[in-house]
Amino acid sequence: MSEMKMEAGKKPSLLGLFTNPTEQFERLREKPIVAIPMVIVFLMMLAGTVLTLAGMDFAAEMQKYGGTVGDQKTFETITWIIGIIGIIFTFLGSIFLGALILWVCAKIAGSSVKYKQMLSMASFTLFISNIGMVIHGLVVFFTDVNSTMAVTSLKSIIPAEEPVASILAPFEVFSIWSYILLAIGFQKVAGLSKKASWTITIIIFAIMLIISFLGGVFASFSQSFEGNV
Repeated sequence: MSEMKMEAGKKPSLLGLFTNPTEQFERLREKPIVAIPMVIVFLMMLAGTVLTLAGMDFAAEMQKYGGTVGDQKTFETITWIIGIIGIIFTFLGSIFLGALILWVCAKIAGSSVKYKQMLSMASFTLFISNIGMVIHGLVVFFTDVNSTMAVTSLKSIIPAEEPVASILAPFEVFSIWSYILLAIGFQKVAGLSKKASWTITIIIFAIMLIISFLGGVFASFSQSFEGNV
């Protein structure tokens, strides 16, 4: 009994997600931690963004649109500003809004889980998904890979035009891994059944696919419009 209480008092570990994710979510249910995982996730997102921007070939990008050297410097400055500001809002939205969505889904399914627990769970799953972002940034920084193409997704393997390319993008190694962890988290943290947990996870993934598809349709329309101007 004393060993069980001691085990329950242990804090969940981000690194433990690689070896025993079920145990980490069980610990998280009893003792959710938020601050440290959130800081680590933000630093990962920031690192991935900075590496990607630093590795971008702005000259090549400007040549596509017939820009000048002066245009390139302006474009580079604006891209950096938008990139850094954008990652801050992306972080806040994915953490706090993402946790709220997970909490609402769990509540609808009949769970008594608290928002703080979902906030901690969101941080843990984002830790895994953002490993891909850091790897992508490193690859872009040290190679000539297209900065808009996630190197760990199907989009980088299967050549396709929009909107198919946008549909392939969510099928990314670490993103899929994070969805698997999400299903486990719904079971261990929210106390939902395996069926309910996977159903909610699949619905969330399907919604993300639809959003990606609509984004691809818009991108395709924009490209066609620019080509006709």
